[in-house]
Amino acid sequence: MKNKIELKKTIIYILCAIILATIVFSGFYHYQYRQYTNNFNNKIATIVTKLAQEYPKLTNSEIFEIINNDSNNFDKLDTQLNKLNQNNHICVINNSNKAKCLEKGYYLVEITKELNSTNIASIKKDIESGDIILINKTATLDDFKLMISQIKYHDLNIVYLSELITEENN
Repeated sequence: MKNKIELKKTIIYILCAIILATIVFSGFYHYQYRQYTNNFNNKIATIVTKLAQEYPKLTNSEIFEIINNDSNNFDKLDTQLNKLNQNNHICVINNSNKAKCLEKGYYLVEITKELNSTNIASIKKDIESGDIILINKTATLDDFKLMISQIKYHDLNIVYLSELITEENN
């Protein structure tokens, strides 16, 4: 009987020691994980800051694409641009995809202006011959119509890139 009581006490002590050790190790693991996450986030923040300073034209999504070595946005834009065009090798370049476009042998096109819902006044004021305007999905139909009328007012023509760079002419 005395052995059974001593056995129960021993098992309880062992269980308490195991639970206490588990709590201590869990706390230590959580502390290390937070330290690792903070260090990793600080390094990524440093990289993002340097990219933003060196290449101010990059958008946040392009920076994240560079960091993650992801080309999904490039591939989506590439497919969208070349879907119904006469030319299947037009590449709208930015700082992150120029090498990929050159590697594929595409025609490189650099956007000079981007029309969106907030910059219609500055774009229509500064429009010139030779501008390549990307129409952002935030631009409204009224913004687009205003841009077309401004182009006509300046006696400029609208030329589609697929017509300007045709593979039949090469």
